[in-house]
Formats: sequence, C-alpha cells, structure tokens
Amino acid sequence: MLNEALQIERNVFGADNPRIAQLEADLGILYDREGDTLRAIAATQSALQITRDRRSLNHYAVGYYLDALANLYLKANDLPTAEADAREALTVYGQSLPSRHLYIASTHQLLGEILLRRGSLAAAESELRVAVDMNAGLAGADSWRTARSEASLGWALIQRDKASEGEPMLLAARSKLLTAMGAQHPATQQATARLAEYYRAHHRDAEAARVLAAPDKR
Repeated sequence: MLNEALQIERNVFGADNPRIAQLEADLGILYDREGDTLRAIAATQSALQITRDRRSLNHYAVGYYLDALANLYLKANDLPTAEADAREALTVYGQSLPSRHLYIASTHQLLGEILLRRGSLAAAESELRVAVDMNAGLAGADSWRTARSEASLGWALIQRDKASEGEPMLLAARSKLLTAMGAQHPATQQATARLAEYYRAHHRDAEAARVLAAPDKR
C-alpha cells in the first residue's frame, strides 16, 4: 500500500516533493520492522535527501531523518556512521529547535548508546545524563522516555565500575519501563537483558533467572 501511494504521489507531485519524503520515511520504518535494515537505510536516505533539497539543510526534519539513520546504522553495527549522523542531527536541531526538546533528548540518548557500543564510556555517560535531565524536565520523571534514558545511564555506570549508582538506577528504570511500556517493548527487553547480564557476571544467577523467567513482573 505504501509503495502504491508512493507511485501515485510521485505522478501527481513529482519525485522530490516533501510528501514523497514522508512516504519514504514510512517505508523505512516498515522495512526496519521487517528486519530489512539495508532497504530501511536506503528509504530513509531518500527521505533525507529530498528534505535537504526541498526544505533546507537546517530544517528540523533533516535532523529527524539523520536520527533515524543513526538508529539504523547502529543496528547494522556501522558505529562510525551512526555516531556521525547522530552528531549531525544534534547540530541541525541546535539551529532549528529550542535548546530543550524531546527530539534533542532522544538523539542524546541514541548517541549515548552508540558511544557505549564503541567503548567510549565516559562520553556515553555524559550524553546519557543530558538525556535523562532533558527527558525528566520535558516529559516527567515517570515517562517511559526518562526511564529508557535512566536504564541506559545505569548500564553505562555499571560498565564504568560505578555499580553502586548504576545497579539501582537500572533496576528502577526497568520497573518503570515494565509499567509504562510492557515487557515486549524493545527498551524494556534491553533493560531486562542488561540487568540479567549484570547479575550473572556477579554470580547472582538466581536473580538473573528470576528476571528472565518473569520479565513481566516488577
């Protein structure tokens, strides 16, 4: 249906109309959910190029599509490209959005995750603290967005040998994610897996088993 709509829109409005960018972005989301990361990247790149050409290099939608690409490159384990796109998204947002905005918080969250994967733990902690602060201020302390950032920050702190701060943060954030989003949400699943990994690494196998056996329980 999306491809049929895309063809109709191209025939009516032209191949580079902003309406086409939105459809390409929607296709990118669909391909990503199907597990076809390469097609998702190609569709999102098309949305990004159209937006750059028809709106401006600093339009907030450029940042939005750069963020989407950074997420996709993270999934593809192309970490240098993911980091570059996330940082460029923040630059664009800095010229098009208020200094505190949920889009900006989301990209700081993403950049923190990328830096975690790259082993840049101190930098990751810094980005994730910004994400937690911004999400808490804009969406509230009980928001799933705040909980997601707290879960990532808790894990970063654990990786930096700051488990006394990181473990309770990750545990509490997972509980909030379970309540707000349920056990099957990707953020909840990631927090659950990380908590279980931490327990196993510290020979707390019973706690790890409990977390994994009943992920829907707080």
